[in-house]
Amino acid sequence: MHLIPLLGALAVGLGPSAPSPASAPHPVVAPAVDSTAILMTRARALARLGHPAEAMATYYAAALRADGPDDWALFRRDLALVAAPRELTL
Repeated sequence: MHLIPLLGALAVGLGPSAPSPASAPHPVVAPAVDSTAILMTRARALARLGHPAEAMATYYAAALRADGPDDWALFRRDLALVAAPRELTL
């Protein structure tokens, strides 16, 4: 069996005996990168479910992903819960 059809079949979840990716019922698409907002939401959910280490890692990933004013505003809102207004203007 050739490697490319096998990887394509596994990517669409059909197993190794599935047809090639070209004839698969759904196109093979690379997974999308999660946005900062999605990562922050996931971090909060993990924290609520009692997974603090995973929550911190996901929150940190969100911080690394943040790349614009909208993303930074999300973190500013979080910090506003514990920071004085003066600290948020630095």
